[in-house]
Amino acid sequence: MTLYWRDGLQVVAHLFANPVFANCMETTPYQLFDGEENIRAYSEFMSAEFAWEYHVRFSPLISKI
Repeated sequence: MTLYWRDGLQVVAHLFANPVFANCMETTPYQLFDGEENIRAYSEFMSAEFAWEYHVRFSPLISKI
């Protein structure tokens, strides 16, 4: 068995510095609704309920720092 380990901060820094991914990264949570029925649609992590709730809960606290 081979175990590979990478520093998560270095991986994220590399991804954000890579011009291939520069315009593809989502950094703000959002909600998608499908058509006229207003059914919630999920596509990526930032469209998930967790990301939205985390943003709603902690944004006011972060802006006070």
